[in-house]
Amino acid sequence: MACPPASRIPAETDALLAWLDGGADAPPLVRAALAHLWFLTLHPFDDGNGRLARALTEWLLARAERSGLRFYSLSARIQNEKEDYYGEIQRAQRGTMDATRWIRWFAGCHSRALEDAESRLSSIFRKAAFWRRHADADFNETSRRAENRPFRFSTTLLFERCGEGATRICHRRKAT
Repeated sequence: MACPPASRIPAETDALLAWLDGGADAPPLVRAALAHLWFLTLHPFDDGNGRLARALTEWLLARAERSGLRFYSLSARIQNEKEDYYGEIQRAQRGTMDATRWIRWFAGCHSRALEDAESRLSSIFRKAAFWRRHADADFNETSRRAENRPFRFSTTLLFERCGEGATRICHRRKAT
């Protein structure tokens, strides 16, 4: 399906906004998926429609979650799966505009975004626990930089694997 002619964009955009303001007629994730597809299908701007659709999606999900804290980014996950994303959008826009496959893909992408966030948060909590356990340790600068680098090999993993015996490798003990 091609985007509507320019003369119909204002009315189609009004219809999308009315649907978004009309209450929860679908679960929030389905609603976000449909709004994303609808906006991209309207394609109201020469450039930036994908970025705006992702922003709209993030806003809808944040609003539905009723939380000021978001630990995941669906937009970042979509960027990581850009080729599949474009393929699914194109498939959904062909023919009858059946959005079922698109919604399934979108929900899976959302799930993977949550898994990404869980992995990052686990790493952060692991590092925080490590630093609490070793608050009195005098790490050399190289070890401290390595430990604080995000998502890389760290002394946290070394301690988890080797136990306290690895202490000599990573820092010098304070002289008593």
